[in-house]
Amino acid sequence: MPRAERAQKFLIDPLAVTRDPARRAMSLEAQAAYDSLWLESWLEKEPGHLPADDVILARLAQCTDEQWQSVRGQVVTGFEVSRDTWICTAVERTKSKQDKTRTDWRKRKQEQRKRKRDIGVTSPTASPVSTVQCSTGAVQNRKEESKPSVADAPFVLPEWIPTDAWTLWENHRNAGPKTHRLTETSRRLCVKKLDGLRQDGFEPAAVIENSIANGYRGLFPPSTNGHSKPADTENDGWAVTYRPGSAK
Repeated sequence: MPRAERAQKFLIDPLAVTRDPARRAMSLEAQAAYDSLWLESWLEKEPGHLPADDVILARLAQCTDEQWQSVRGQVVTGFEVSRDTWICTAVERTKSKQDKTRTDWRKRKQEQRKRKRDIGVTSPTASPVSTVQCSTGAVQNRKEESKPSVADAPFVLPEWIPTDAWTLWENHRNAGPKTHRLTETSRRLCVKKLDGLRQDGFEPAAVIENSIANGYRGLFPPSTNGHSKPADTENDGWAVTYRPGSAK
């Protein structure tokens, strides 16, 4: 990974270094060399780690060989030294803290995704999920039961309506302008109207035949006095007279 990208993966906390007791005990010259070293160690492949080579350390500390030898004894107090590596303790502590925070964050995200999978949130057919705030402050997910809409169900012709009569009604309505054609909603309204008239003693087939014969777009029962009921008035919110050749 290029050095420029490594800096974005690990964010150093300068105060964790400047407030390090080991640094505060150094002279100004030693602090300057120490700061150069920990900044360089931040960009290393393994942050906080530097090679235990005095030539390289002097160059990274921006010191001459003589200056490095004069401050080396103070600078080394800010590092954990092994045979091959100098480890900046302040950078190491900061990195460990950030690694723990990042690990905890990933764990929380994984748990959230697992909960969503368990309740079916990721499924296209899952019910809506509402977020409920509990008294303890924890957030719980709860499924809302969705009731199927009547409008979503396919239209089914009731058995008490003759199929041949209903077919004639469909053809009659569909022969008119496009706006007069039956839709799922208007079919249900027609059935509702026929059911009401059936309760009043009118046969559905007779109502349909009367309406077709008179060119009505709405459903009206045969008149008992020999005159059909005028269909120019509004009927259950949508029925209006339609006669062939009339104004559309």
